[in-house]
Amino acid sequence: MVAPFVSGIYAGDADQLSVQAAFPRLANLETGYGGLFRGTLAKAREARRARKAASAVLDKAAPGRRRLCSFQSGMGFLPRTLASKIGEDLLTGCEDLRFRTELPIHLRSTSSSSAEAIDTISSVSGSS
Repeated sequence: MVAPFVSGIYAGDADQLSVQAAFPRLANLETGYGGLFRGTLAKAREARRARKAASAVLDKAAPGRRRLCSFQSGMGFLPRTLASKIGEDLLTGCEDLRFRTELPIHLRSTSSSSAEAIDTISSVSGSS
């Protein structure tokens, strides 16, 4: 069943290649755990325990740390919702956005209209 795969990788006769030489990890699973299936399950269990232990250490080190999250419909949900709530007061395509320590903030849009704002939400593109 795996002979074409093995001969394709090693360009040799699958019957003459040793499992230990060609696939040492598979051979170690078989010798260490008594079979490939048992070895795979045991390795998965070990990985789960290691992740759980690492998570416990991180939780102790930084109990109030923030976690990454998203929305079910993707991150585009946030700007769409903000835009629908803000309505006609939403100004997009701004250029020459200047932040100063004093209010109001002056905004100039690409259509040459301008506005002043007390509160702003800014999203800057990664491309220039």
